[in-house]
Amino acid sequence: MITFIQKMNKYILLFICFFVALFLTFGCGQSYTPVTTTTSTTTTSTSSTTSTTLPFTSETLDSAGVVGRYTSLAVGSNNKIHISYYDCDNRKLKYATNASGSWVTSIIDNTFCTGKYSAIAVDSNNKVHVCYYADAPVALKYATNASGSWVMTTIDDQSMMSANTSIAIDSNNKVYISYCFVLLGPGGLPMNNLKYATNVSGNWEIGYIDDWAAGSCNSTIIDQNDKVHVAYYSDADDSLEYASNASGDWATSIIDGGGIDSVGYYSSLGIDSHGYLHVSYLDMTQNSLNYANNSSGSWEAAVIDADGTTGYFTSLAVDSNKKVHISYFNVFEMNLRYATNASGSWETYIADNSTDVGQDTSLGLDSSGKAHISYFDDNNGDLKYAVEK
Repeated sequence: MITFIQKMNKYILLFICFFVALFLTFGCGQSYTPVTTTTSTTTTSTSSTTSTTLPFTSETLDSAGVVGRYTSLAVGSNNKIHISYYDCDNRKLKYATNASGSWVTSIIDNTFCTGKYSAIAVDSNNKVHVCYYADAPVALKYATNASGSWVMTTIDDQSMMSANTSIAIDSNNKVYISYCFVLLGPGGLPMNNLKYATNVSGNWEIGYIDDWAAGSCNSTIIDQNDKVHVAYYSDADDSLEYASNASGDWATSIIDGGGIDSVGYYSSLGIDSHGYLHVSYLDMTQNSLNYANNSSGSWEAAVIDADGTTGYFTSLAVDSNKKVHISYFNVFEMNLRYATNASGSWETYIADNSTDVGQDTSLGLDSSGKAHISYFDDNNGDLKYAVEK
């Protein structure tokens, strides 16, 4: 039983985190900090050895000032790469693509103080869709080049945005966005809440997914029946939670957590060809990369990498053989890591061993199952990209 004092301590911590987040909003950095039906989850440890052999080649895509925060990568059906990211110096949303055959960078939204926490997706026509935050005025925004040029829309300007957005496209090329915002809770203390926005009806509609101290680090995926699935971190339970509208209404449950460890930050959700879900995330207590899936009918979790302080900024994708690929950041060694079970067991690699690279990773797979990763080079303030050899 949680006592009143424990609850108030929790809200005080959230209050402190809220103002830390506000401070970071006006800068360029992203912090390392990190209802429901309780689900029984079994957590196991895997034995994986990190190889120093680099299975990727990397290059710098944009070095014009401090650029490359909040990267998000998507691969089109034509295997062309699309990346959204934040220009810290000019505080604008930028875009990089090799759709023409060579890399080209440009500005999507030229409005000042806009472009943080972007998420990108490509539809069946290889048109690009991006959601992101604006700081002044505060709003959730959306941009698409479906008409041939970039068109920007303000979706929600009534909420105080918090951290991270996620976007997915259904079979009719309609958009679903999950995002985190702040409401005042008991005692006037700020709490994260999870909302969604969709244009499935032809107009933008906004609703709540989880309105009780939850919603940061959300990740959205859509299944073959156009049902929406969201993984996210719950501040209330220090746990990784899951929501879906597969039954018609939004239903939530706990994937992992609710115990001693605080788990679920930097979650990234994927789905395989059989409709089973896979999610990577950070165990903030153990500082490890964790992974869970529901292919057995219930959620089963495993520790993939516990080598130092690791598992930050995870990004997950599932290939056509139902094998999982994860990019993430090792804080202790300050490099980009990559994990996969493509061989049948989990193996981890150093994907880029340059100094202080790998924050804000985003991973996508092309039609051959080859991994592509965008990430931030904090040492040089650049946008970097790595592709599997």
